[in-house]
Amino acid sequence: QALRQYEAYGAMQGVAESKIENYAYRLQSYTERIVVQAYFYALNVRQSYYYIELIQYQKRFTSLIESITWGDVVAGIPDLTNVCGLKAMLKVSEAWFQLEADLQKVTMAGSMELSKVLTTSSNKLRNYVKDMNEQLAQPSCQPAHGMDDASWKSGLTESNLFRRLVAKASRTYLEVLTKTDSSIEQLVLTQSISDAAAAIGNAYKGSHLQKVPVAPSQAIVDLLKIAYDAWVLFESDLIRSVRAHGQAG
Repeated sequence: QALRQYEAYGAMQGVAESKIENYAYRLQSYTERIVVQAYFYALNVRQSYYYIELIQYQKRFTSLIESITWGDVVAGIPDLTNVCGLKAMLKVSEAWFQLEADLQKVTMAGSMELSKVLTTSSNKLRNYVKDMNEQLAQPSCQPAHGMDDASWKSGLTESNLFRRLVAKASRTYLEVLTKTDSSIEQLVLTQSISDAAAAIGNAYKGSHLQKVPVAPSQAIVDLLKIAYDAWVLFESDLIRSVRAHGQAG
């Protein structure tokens, strides 16, 4: 309801809100809705209904994070490349991961006492979503420099892993082309491509699960975007070539 009122007010005021800002606002709205649904579930109020609602809105929230972070061609949302926006989104993803874990505890136990664990994680998510909205509203930013040694090591490790995986994929690709029976090599190639895509994605956008931070400057993020875009083209060419080879054989 709050989201509908917000959009109606914007329409009356003639506000031309960008789609990414609209998506970012929905994260705030969904956060509140998910927490309220969890409390109703814990109070044993129409549990089957609120359980389904929780599942649906968790999926929507995750989808929104994906769309804001990586862009959505269908929705007209560009790839997020602003270093401050990426840093803020990484915090949102981490906080959402924790809230999801707490939601699972509540739905499994259905206890009002357990629902208290939502307070800390949901407040943390609210604050990070608010910060993300502020960062996305800025055309440019000056990120706070300074990464500890562990963060630098993690980022460099992921970048070097990507380089090794690209080399492995290239070697395996040549083996696929030269062998009569290359079924094993094709499996290795598929895994190498998947691992390389994950590594460059982590290096470019950061990953709270892999403890890979976002790069400390816009210049480095821009270089990682170039590497990511080049990888997407290379990956497409590899897959197309292997398929053509298989059909020819």
